[in-house]
Amino acid sequence: MKKLIAVIVLMVCTLTVASQNVSVKGKTINAKGKTIEIYKEADKFSKQEQLLDSYTIDDNQIFEFAFTVKYPTLVFIQIENYSQSFFVEPGKDYELVIHEFRWNIDEEMNVYQNPVALPIEFIGLDDDDLNYQISAFDSVESEMILKYRMFLDFRFKKDAKRIDTMLTALNNVWNDSENQFFISYKKHKIAELQYLLRLQPAKKIADEYFKGQLIQYDDEGYTSLFNSFFSDYISRGTKQLPVETLSRWVDEGDLFKYLDSIGIDPILQHEQLRELVALKALQESYYNDCYHHKMVVEMLKRFENESKFPQHRVIARNILKTFTEVSKEVELPEFRLPNVDKQMVSLADFKGKWVYLSFVRVSEVHSICEIETLAFLHDSVAKSSNMEFVTISCDREFQKLYHFLKNSKKGSKYKWTWLHFDNNYKMLDVFGVRSYPHFVLINPEGKVHSYSTAKPGEGFFVNSKWLKGDDKDKKSDETFPLDKKR
Repeated sequence: MKKLIAVIVLMVCTLTVASQNVSVKGKTINAKGKTIEIYKEADKFSKQEQLLDSYTIDDNQIFEFAFTVKYPTLVFIQIENYSQSFFVEPGKDYELVIHEFRWNIDEEMNVYQNPVALPIEFIGLDDDDLNYQISAFDSVESEMILKYRMFLDFRFKKDAKRIDTMLTALNNVWNDSENQFFISYKKHKIAELQYLLRLQPAKKIADEYFKGQLIQYDDEGYTSLFNSFFSDYISRGTKQLPVETLSRWVDEGDLFKYLDSIGIDPILQHEQLRELVALKALQESYYNDCYHHKMVVEMLKRFENESKFPQHRVIARNILKTFTEVSKEVELPEFRLPNVDKQMVSLADFKGKWVYLSFVRVSEVHSICEIETLAFLHDSVAKSSNMEFVTISCDREFQKLYHFLKNSKKGSKYKWTWLHFDNNYKMLDVFGVRSYPHFVLINPEGKVHSYSTAKPGEGFFVNSKWLKGDDKDKKSDETFPLDKKR
């Protein structure tokens, strides 16, 4: 009876954890006037970002964030398209310095494909702070994985003694730590390593960490192991459930038949775990051509409205926010950007027309190639369709755009709307710009039709029925329909 009461008390305490204040303050060396933001993941499964606080760095180059968290939480500090992550614990204050940084690195390399971290240094952090413990573990783990893989490449077989040495070294990292978050992190990360390197059978991992175990929704180590273990676990099909069967149930929108069917897996007999794995599988299915994307969205909406687990309703909602399919036909945030004459222009100014929106860098060769193709097509396209070309230069210096259009002999050919992105990195995130050139199609209602549209050089215009003169009195059945002028 006493044991039962203790369990009930533990459950009540877990459900009523209160948020506590956290402050992060610091200074920069050469970031005056820039916007600095701090994010966390809305949940550990969707990975949807949640803004915690934002600050414009003043003349003194100092900043300060204030927010609340319930648990030790991984946060991300971001300036422009550079970031750095670290852990914050409830009720603690953090002070840091962002050292001098060369902000134009992104003009030399794609920092989305090869991220460049902000140079952050903590001031006055305790020697046993959670960040130091996790950093020490991650460093040893990375070194061990590298050595182990090099050994496998050379020997072509596993070596039990070498494996034991590796695992012992990992277990010895901060083995006297009393931080329960780190203890859990280390335990689950070692299990994840054993799973990924096939050092332990999957069944043993599942029996120890998932079957009959409480789901730790906010634990970094547990969720990392979960996401690795259940990656493609269902969505690509199983021996009992081929992808064709799963796809049929998704297309029928039958959420409960889908959930019941994957329950034949002995690991997924517990309803709460089964639902969480199903959420992950549906998220993966959205990016798999075997599934109808719109029906995946409908299944997740049913999850959001009908799951009896509150955490799963939140996760489903956050997953939906990560899909561009859901963002279609939604009004865009207002953006006002300067043209080459420093006059402010809004995308709303083009309502009533299709807008073929391009993001380029005028100093970059691939962008120039597409700009030339646009110049070749512009007159015929503008005359034969209800379309406006709008090109946004994402070069950091406004003068590059000015000289490109005003002082270049070729500039006179580019007779459409040109704007400068005005260091609006949030806008680039909204449109999913990760490389240049990038094209987006906006419909006459001012809503996004396609976040990633074919480039002119890929045949966007040449392959469209409306340009060829076919079906003149009808809207094109192509992926990118365009209204004809009446």
